Amino acid sequence: QLQETMMKNHNEMRAETNELKEEMGKLKAEMKADISKVEEKVGIIQQALEKNEAIIKEVEKRTERTEKKLEKVDVQPRNVTKEMEDSLVYLEMDKAAAYLRFQNIVESREDLEQVMAEILAGLLEKDKDDILREFDEVYRVSTNYARHHKCPREVHT
Repeated sequence: QLQETMMKNHNEMRAETNELKEEMGKLKAEMKADISKVEEKVGIIQQALEKNEAIIKEVEKRTERTEKKLEKVDVQPRNVTKEMEDSLVYLEMDKAAAYLRFQNIVESREDLEQVMAEILAGLLEKDKDDILREFDEVYRVSTNYARHHKCPREVHT
């Protein structure tokens, strides 16, 4: 009877061991399937990351190119403005070179035209009235020219 009980226990243990082996095999297969699914998902995520990195690099390149173009666009108006300022200064200097300049004339509430006429009369050895008439003539010619050509009416002697 003891032997029978032992045999019975032994057979039960074998049966339970076989059941455990089967369950372990099933669990192992399920775990392998789960692991392969996780590996697939990880692979997909890695591909998405690589694709995103490539897109980011392309966007960075485009941004860099755009910044360079903006720098060029910003520099061009500055250069044009500088050239225009230089041209304007040159034109003003060229225009001013043709003026007759009087320096160190003391203004004491006198008519500046009379003072300049006296100075020029002495230098040119002409009559003061002739110089004043020439001033008037220059003024009339310049005013008519300005009116005819729609220019500013400036008379610089």
